[in-house]
Amino acid sequence: DERGYLKHLLSELEKALKKGKKYGKINRVEGNLVEIDKGAIHKVHDRDVYIVYDSSERYKGKIEIGAIADAISIGRSYEVKKGRKIEPGDEVKYRGQRKIFEIGLLLFTKSESLIMGERYHGGFAFVYKYNLRGGLGFEVIVGFLINDTYTFNELETDRRFCYPFGIRKYFNYPHWFSPYTGVGFSYFSGKYETPNIVDKVYKTNVYPYMNIGIQLTAASLHFDIGVMYFHGPVVKFAGETLRERPLIGYGSISMTW
Repeated sequence: DERGYLKHLLSELEKALKKGKKYGKINRVEGNLVEIDKGAIHKVHDRDVYIVYDSSERYKGKIEIGAIADAISIGRSYEVKKGRKIEPGDEVKYRGQRKIFEIGLLLFTKSESLIMGERYHGGFAFVYKYNLRGGLGFEVIVGFLINDTYTFNELETDRRFCYPFGIRKYFNYPHWFSPYTGVGFSYFSGKYETPNIVDKVYKTNVYPYMNIGIQLTAASLHFDIGVMYFHGPVVKFAGETLRERPLIGYGSISMTW
């Protein structure tokens, strides 16, 4: 009867809500558009990413959600394994949500082997990131990662590495634990002179850098821990050879959207 049917529907709805959005199944597929059996009532959000598996739990691909109804969602498939077509009935597992923008504070410390021995110093800068689907992202760091002056014997130096900009590749993305690597360029300016200013050398150019680290996710916050290597110039001046190639350790915290 009608009352029994409504009870059955309520029972099925309660079961679905208890399962939440973490696990689900594919209802239908049209090209790269995929419908899953999870929706707003399961707290699915825009840009949620699901991993697709077959009945044998073999990886097939990923789905990023772009449209959400009450009990279903539709997304686009990507990174589909060659020879493994996504089909109705395949299982999906929630991986995480892609965040487009990140704005945060980066704290760093650096150690250098200079001609006068080891030097340790640190500071902070602001970091801006833009993340694409598939784990590729862009970053811009606004600040001076090296900005110092030192004197040794008859040599005075004033050098700066600043405003790095580059790309990142995240692995295991999006997830609460995502290793990454990146490359880019940074502006460098250096002035080298002797006290009597008889000799003077200026170095100004853009030099490459690379970084590697891990990103940890908690709600709307991202925490990064990593190292950054700057491949700056080799400066020969006043009988000395300076290699401007610092290694910087850093940590950052970012708000995400």
